[in-house]
Amino acid sequence: MIHHNVMLTLTNDATTEQQNAIVNGLLALSGVIEGLKEIDVHADLGLAEGNASVFFRMSFNDESSWRAYSAHPAHVALATEHIKPFLVSKSALQFAG
Repeated sequence: MIHHNVMLTLTNDATTEQQNAIVNGLLALSGVIEGLKEIDVHADLGLAEGNASVFFRMSFNDESSWRAYSAHPAHVALATEHIKPFLVSKSALQFAG
């Protein structure tokens, strides 16, 4: 199994609605991407300055499933329409387990 963990930091002017669109868009990938077994998405509570805005964790059957997700039209559309316009930084980590 491949685990994909990502932290997104959004611009300060990204609204709660825009942040929620990212969260809901990520959750909507469940059942759409073959090999995506689990998804867990959270928006930051805003309790501390400098935190990331959105965290998500996905588990895939294998590396080929993760690679298929990266190129999947639903993922590309979400990234293009909802994430990239507000993205300041992204940190990602994949591990097997």
